[in-house]
Amino acid sequence: RRGRRRSGRGRASTGRDGVMAGRAMDEARLARELASAVAEDERRRAVDEMKKRSVLTARSYDEFRHLVACASDGQRGVSTREFEALSKLGPRRGFGAAGPAPTRAAP
Repeated sequence: RRGRRRSGRGRASTGRDGVMAGRAMDEARLARELASAVAEDERRRAVDEMKKRSVLTARSYDEFRHLVACASDGQRGVSTREFEALSKLGPRRGFGAAGPAPTRAAP
């Protein structure tokens, strides 16, 4: 088998266009991996910071666990300005003025 040449099937293209396309695909893949790694690092830091803050303020383990879970989901606290804007909206929207729609009684 030593002297035999194989056909080009199943191999990466060695022409100039094939090399450029391969580089573009590699760059796109690396960009996705980098973005994923950065997002994971930011999530890890947010969780770590929340653990450090809430270990001193949480009144129970369940409260601590919920605070850390919110940090891992990317949720953030509501600022005073946002809270005031929400309170100016009036009654809750989507439920009507009287609250959720009444349910039917079982027969």
